Amino acid sequence: MDIKEISLESLVRRMDNITRSLILDAMACIKGECNYSSIKQRDEDVNRLHFLIRRTVRAAMTSSKKLQMMKISAWQLYEFLILGEKLEKIADRQKRIARGLEELKLSKGFAEELNKVYLDIQQSFSDVMKSYYQNDLKAAFKIELSNKNRIIACDNLLGQDIKKDYKLIKQGDETRLINYVHEHMIMTEIINNLKAMATSVKAIARMVMNDEA
Repeated sequence: MDIKEISLESLVRRMDNITRSLILDAMACIKGECNYSSIKQRDEDVNRLHFLIRRTVRAAMTSSKKLQMMKISAWQLYEFLILGEKLEKIADRQKRIARGLEELKLSKGFAEELNKVYLDIQQSFSDVMKSYYQNDLKAAFKIELSNKNRIIACDNLLGQDIKKDYKLIKQGDETRLINYVHEHMIMTEIINNLKAMATSVKAIARMVMNDEA
């Protein structure tokens, strides 16, 4: 690996672009327009880019000569490492969300609510990456501060879903209840992955806020 030929900035941009496309395609699964095999393949592309970032950072951190060649500080290397990790996690969440949505048929109303929450998290990801590229600490702070609302929105979705469990229990329909419990487990995983995605966005915002450049 020739460290002089590797641009960490370019690797991050590529991870970012692929992750954005993954989010859009995972969101399409809400409407039943899911291409899970394509999402899985691109998630693997993000994994490879993340691995390359890790190798590059490790090489630079273990050699002062290589670090000087890259003309970058140790703190900046650490930021690239953290950012690469968060992007990889966000991309992986899209794969898991898509896999779950592919198995479910959502009601129109619930699909609309889920899409609304997903759109908000998608926008927060776009905004936090913009704040990273522009080193906009105020924008990052705004994203970090508003993350609590996105987590609450996810919890509210789960609350709406759980209420259906109680209705089925009262009906005493064991077969439907067993099926719904399975569906509810899938939906719980989907929503938990959305929350984890929001948490990763928050972590990127905090990284930008802590930038001492």
